[in-house]
Amino acid sequence: MTGTFGGLNTALSALRYQQVALDVANNNIANINTDGYVRRRAEAGAVAAPDQPAMWSRYDGHGDGVRTQQVSRLVDPLLDTRSRRENGTLSYLTAQQTVLNRVETGINEPGDNGVTAALKELNSAFQDLVSDPGGTAARETVLAKAAAVATAFKAQSDNITAETADQEQHASTVVQQVNDAATELARLNKTIRVAELNNTDVGTLYDQRDLLALNLSKLTGAEVKVQDDGQYNVTVKGVALVTGGTASTMAVAGTSPSVAVTIGSDPVSGFSGELGAVVDVLNKTLPTYKASLDKIASDFADAINTQHAKGTGLDGSTGQPLFTIGDSGNPAASLTVAVTAQQLAAAGPGTGTLDGSNADALSRITKTAKNADGTTVESAYSALVTGFGTTVASVNRQTSNQQALTQQVDDEREQMAGVNLDEETINMVAAQHAYEAASKVLSIMDSILDTLINGTGVG
Repeated sequence: MTGTFGGLNTALSALRYQQVALDVANNNIANINTDGYVRRRAEAGAVAAPDQPAMWSRYDGHGDGVRTQQVSRLVDPLLDTRSRRENGTLSYLTAQQTVLNRVETGINEPGDNGVTAALKELNSAFQDLVSDPGGTAARETVLAKAAAVATAFKAQSDNITAETADQEQHASTVVQQVNDAATELARLNKTIRVAELNNTDVGTLYDQRDLLALNLSKLTGAEVKVQDDGQYNVTVKGVALVTGGTASTMAVAGTSPSVAVTIGSDPVSGFSGELGAVVDVLNKTLPTYKASLDKIASDFADAINTQHAKGTGLDGSTGQPLFTIGDSGNPAASLTVAVTAQQLAAAGPGTGTLDGSNADALSRITKTAKNADGTTVESAYSALVTGFGTTVASVNRQTSNQQALTQQVDDEREQMAGVNLDEETINMVAAQHAYEAASKVLSIMDSILDTLINGTGVG
C-alpha cells in the first residue's frame, strides 16, 4: 500500500511486531529456570508485493511494513538426538558406577574386617596353637578367628544379596517411570497434532515432549524418530515403545540372574540407560561375583575340613570337620564352625593329643591346598577382589569420560536452546528502541496529515 495513509499502516505493523518481540524476550526471561524450556525468537518478515501477482496487476510501492511470521523454538534436531544418546549412555554408566562402588565398599578389601584379614588372623591363631596345643585360650582363639572368617564371608554374601534385592525393586520402579513417561509422550503426540491443525501455539507442548523424550533416553537409552507429521516414535533397542498416539507397556519379570524386560510381548535386551544398567548388574555382575564368592567359601571349607579330619582333637576325636555349610546353594552365607575347643584337631595322626603338627598344616592350607582349577583359596580370593576392583576402576574411568562428553554436547545444545539474560536484555532494548522509533514515525505522519488536512489551501 502506498501513499500517506499507507505509512500509518507500515508504522502500525512495526509497533505490532516489536510488541511481539518484547513479549517473546520477556517470556524467555520469565522461564529461565523452567526445566526443559527452549528459548523463542520472533521471526520477522517484510510485507511487500504478492509472491504470485495476478495478470495485469501492478505494485508501485516500496514495502508495506513487517509481520510476525512465527515464534520459533531455537532447537537443533541433530543436537537433540546426540544429547539423548549421550545422556542415555551416561545414565547407564552412572547407575553401574553407583552399584559397583557400593558393593566394593561392602567387600572392604583391603581392610581390617575383610576376608583377607580374617584368613590371616586364623592362620596366625593356628600358629599360636602349634606352640600351645593343649592350651584352652589358644583353642578358643582359633575358634573365634574361624568364626570371624565365616562372618566375613557372610557379610559379603549378605551385602550382595541385599544389593540384589534393592536393584530388583529399582528395576520395577524404573519400569513404572518409563511407562508413565511413554503414556504422557503419546498423549502429547496427539495433543500437538490437533493443536497444529487448529493453528494453536504448541511451543510449550514441544518443550514438554522433548523433556519426556530425554527422560526416556536416560531411563532406557530409547531412540526417537520424528515422523513426517511431526509426531515422535520411540523405540528401545528396535522395539516400539511409543508409536504416534499409542504407548506400549514395558514390564520386568524374574529375579537375578534371570531378569527379563519386555515391551508388550516383545523381549528387549542389550539396551542402555538406567534400566539397562540395573538389568546387567542383576543378570551378570552381582550373580557372577556371588557365585565366585560361594565357590571360594566352599573350597575353603573343603580344604580346611580335609586337613582337620586328618588330625586328633584334645578329647581324642578324629575325622571331624571344622566348618559346616548350612545351605549348599549359599555357602558363603551359611558357613559355621562345627567343633568345640576340645574337638579342635591340632595334633597329627598317631602323635597323641598334645601335638601341634596338624595345626601347623592348617595354618598353611589356604596358601598351599590346590582347588580343582589349580588355584589356592587365597589366590582365588585375591583374583576375585582384584578383578572386581579393576571392573570398578574401569567403570569409574568410563563414567568420567562420558560425563565430559555429555557435558560438551549439552553445553552446545544449551548455547542454542538456553536462555541468556544478557542476550535477552539486548533483544528487549533493541525492540524497545524500534518500538519508540515506530511511534515517532506515527507522530510525524500525524503532523504531516494535520498539515495536509487543516493547512492546505488556507490563505
